[in-house]
Formats: sequence, C-alpha cells, structure tokens
Amino acid sequence: MLFFFAVLLLVLLLLFPYYVPKYLKFVDWNTLMILFTLLVVVAGFRESGYFAKMACGLLERSKDARSLAYKLVGTAFVLSPLITNDVALFVVVPITLELEGVLGKDMVERMVFLEVLAVNAGSSLTPIGNPQNVFIWRKWDVDFHAFILVMLPVVLLMGIALLFYVKGVISKEILDFEVDDELPEGDRFLFWISLVLFVLYVIFTELDMHIYAFLVVVFVIAMVRPRVFRKVDWKLLILFAVVFVDFGVLGSLRVVRDSLSFLPSSGFYRTFLVSLGVSQLFSNVPATVLVAKFSHNWRAIAYGVNVGGNGLFIASFANIIALRMLERKGAWLRFHLYSLSYLLVTLVLLSMLMMAAPKAPISCG
Repeated sequence: MLFFFAVLLLVLLLLFPYYVPKYLKFVDWNTLMILFTLLVVVAGFRESGYFAKMACGLLERSKDARSLAYKLVGTAFVLSPLITNDVALFVVVPITLELEGVLGKDMVERMVFLEVLAVNAGSSLTPIGNPQNVFIWRKWDVDFHAFILVMLPVVLLMGIALLFYVKGVISKEILDFEVDDELPEGDRFLFWISLVLFVLYVIFTELDMHIYAFLVVVFVIAMVRPRVFRKVDWKLLILFAVVFVDFGVLGSLRVVRDSLSFLPSSGFYRTFLVSLGVSQLFSNVPATVLVAKFSHNWRAIAYGVNVGGNGLFIASFANIIALRMLERKGAWLRFHLYSLSYLLVTLVLLSMLMMAAPKAPISCG
C-alpha cells in the first residue's frame, strides 16, 4: 500500500513539480502527532502480552465463530463514536489478530473487514467519532445533541445492514479450541501503564490538547519501557505523510476546484452524492474540507463523507490503518468485495429513506 501511494506521489511530482515547496504544508502534522502517540500506546499493549489474554477470554465466552464476530464487530461499532474510529480499530483489530491460530487466516481477515465497516458506520454518530465530523462540528458550530439526532437515521441504517453482513459472511462454525493455561504471564505493569496512557490520550485529544498527550506518552514510555518504541509501526506514519501530500496536490488542482463550483446552488441529495464521490478520490477527511469550501449544507456533507468512508480503500484513513495492521498480500483487493457492496447497499437504502422523508433533515430538497 505504501508502494502504491509512493508511486502516485512520484507521478504527481513529475506532472506538477511546482507544488513541491508546499509539500510540508500539505502534511497534517497534528494528525501525525496524534497517530504516533496512539501507535506508541498500542505497541505498549501488544508488548504487555494482554491482547492474547483478552482474545482467550472472548473465545471462552463464544460458542461459535458468528457469536464471536458479533462481539468483536459490535464492540468496534459501539466504541467508535466514543473514542473515534481509528482508536476503536487499534483496540479491536489486535485482539482479532490474536485469534488467528483458532479461526484461521481467512476467518480473521473477514472479521477485520467487518470491523472496519463497523467503525466507519458507528463513528458517524457523534461529532467526536471521526475527524470529518470534528471538522463539521467546529466549522458550523453545530449543537452536539443536534448533530447526533441528524446522524442517527443513517447510523441505524448502516448498523442494521452490518448485522446482516455478519450473518451472511461469518458461519456458525463451532469453535474447536483449548485454552492454553500456560500463557505467558505478561508484563502487567506495562499493561496498566498503557491503559492509563490510553485514557489520558483520549481525554487530551478530545480537549484538543494532543501535544500534551504526545509529551506524556513519549516521556513515560521512554522512562519505563523504551523497547516499546521499536514495536511502533513506523511505516504507517510514513504512509500517512505520503497520503497527505498526494491528497494535498490533487485537492489543489484547478480542475478539481472548478468541477465543484456548482455546489453552492445544489440541493441536499446532490451535495450528498458529490461528498460521497469525492471521498472515494481524496478520502473522506480531505473531501470534507474541500466540499465545505463550496457548500454550507453540513447535513448533506456529513451524510456523504460518512457513508463514503466505505467503498474504495482510500476513502477512509481507518481503512488504510486496518489493512496495514492486517498485513496480508492482496487483502486490499479482497476488502473491496465487502466495502463496495456495503456502500452500494447503504446508498440504496439511504436514498429510499430520503425519498420517503422529503421534509426531514435528510430531505432531498
């Protein structure tokens, strides 16, 4: 995946070399700082060995693969509007990966794909669930509860569709396993330190004080367990930096800006579809910033970029994070069998809902 975006960057460099001086400005350094802080905390959890214990606990409470999937996907869905979609993935996906020895690679891969759909859907509910919602919430000064009420119909719709996906994708295969009573004890001190740092990370980030989260996490881990830094996914940080530059160049092109000049006079449904479509090209966070320059229909934009987080793997940073954590050859291709079909299903159902409620906040007018 890094290779794909690196090649894209090279092509853009050759075609538009005059944007090179702006490359550093295109990178969202705050987001990279937040991501690095989170990666350090997650590396601490992994090094503690407690993800394996959590996985065993879930296995003991699950009769079959489908019931286990409902627990994992449901956890991702519920956590994402509270602690953001990316953080929810970093909690659920490592636990899922620990189950590979029992479930097999194919089953684990399908569960991870469903967890990605779950965080994209669940995080849509609240202003703090994902970066695009935070941007919309702050730009238009939307009341917190009003935002939730506006997004509730689409989140319920996506959640119901997700239940059918779990049922259709994961079989009721009886889990044949033996819990290993001789699991390593793990580093309990590191686990609790990581847990405290995770809570502080969430609090500081929600208060827009991510610099303090960064400083505290780096200082504490450096003091107590410096080996954790060797386990940080540095390639993911590089990937995000490259992605920011790619999208920054593409979003700056005049042809892109001119193609959206019709939006100020567009109605709800058209703005919704444009927001969804642009998300497939530039990812939903840059798409939100771009479309917001031409339209003030925040409800339509919120619906479009949140539903549009599914679809192509570049439509949401959460998709990229999960596929990077999965580290499977060809996984990004197989992921589209789930994400594109799920996008189509939710788009059709939501369009029917819009047509049926023309005077509601989700109206087409």
